[in-house]
Amino acid sequence: KLDNQIMIAHNVEVGDNTAMAACVGISGSTKMGRNCMLAGGVVASGKNSKIVIDGPLKIDHVTATGVTDPKKVVGIAANTDGSSIIVKGAVNIDVKQGHAIMAEKRGTKVAVAGGGVITGNVNMDGNGAMALYAHDGRIDVNVTDADTGITETSKATEVHGDIFVDPGLGGGEINLNLLGKDSYWEGVSKVGEFGAFNLTLKDGARWVPVMSYSGSLAEDPGILVTKLTGGASEDHAGVIEGMLDGRPIQIDNYSGFMNVTYDHDASDPTQFAESDLKIVKAAPGSGIKLITDNKGITASNKEQVNSVLNALAGKLYYAEAISGGSNLAGKVQISEGLTDPSAAMKTGEITFKSENGQGSYVEEDLGPVTSGPI
Repeated sequence: KLDNQIMIAHNVEVGDNTAMAACVGISGSTKMGRNCMLAGGVVASGKNSKIVIDGPLKIDHVTATGVTDPKKVVGIAANTDGSSIIVKGAVNIDVKQGHAIMAEKRGTKVAVAGGGVITGNVNMDGNGAMALYAHDGRIDVNVTDADTGITETSKATEVHGDIFVDPGLGGGEINLNLLGKDSYWEGVSKVGEFGAFNLTLKDGARWVPVMSYSGSLAEDPGILVTKLTGGASEDHAGVIEGMLDGRPIQIDNYSGFMNVTYDHDASDPTQFAESDLKIVKAAPGSGIKLITDNKGITASNKEQVNSVLNALAGKLYYAEAISGGSNLAGKVQISEGLTDPSAAMKTGEITFKSENGQGSYVEEDLGPVTSGPI
């Protein structure tokens, strides 16, 4: 057990059940114990230094007052060329006024296992800090990689805060894998030129695209994900939940299956104030379903039902359709409620317009319906 302003030199191995406090700086090649708890930041400094933590890691209550540079208040940071930090167990980080995880310099890498809670500057005014921030480096969360010894897990993994890939000359990359209904990310993302943010959502894992910090990302015209990977089938789909941000969300490359939930105005169910979803390219055999609930909709009113489905389909754009692409199969659905969208009341196919790629629902014979609300 150590306390306050901890610095560990090159090639030092720290034993099991280690506890540290305040700011923790580690340089060189260091292997730490299996049950680490640090009340401050972990920093890899020193060119090509490597830190391997062979177990869980907890970094609690990292904060500072009046700090204008979020890079100076960080939970985990690889900030020297070629340095890396690998955590093979669940990571729990709570940072205020700074980045939870940062890979700044060229060739840096931070890889952490799933199963923890990563929080960076949620709902705090200040300096534009992020949950995950990559400049010229790479961050992997819950990514299977033989080099790091990490295998993705379906244990509950939470990320609270925005994500920013702000690439320099070397480019930057963030990979976030979320598996299972208890895993989710709450925040929005920004990706600079030559950068990449790759998000995987499978088996009910959710993305709630609501900006968690009212700072530097507020002025961006849209939200960008470089690659979005869903489940292997409709039964294993990921979820984008509550498109409340209002700005369009663009997916450059899409594959797998995803459910996207939308809320509508009960007084006029054809009104959806939430974000448009724009998919640029899709892999063959990909599918996506847009879902809304049944409030304010009367089953016997076929015109209303068709109008709602058409308005919902119009929230989706598929750019490849403009040139005849057909890799993406889209559906729209009215369900009994957004809390259980599997209880479908009406499902239809989306047709994409050749002039702009916007989705539409072509009216069809809905068959017999019961009277009253759906």
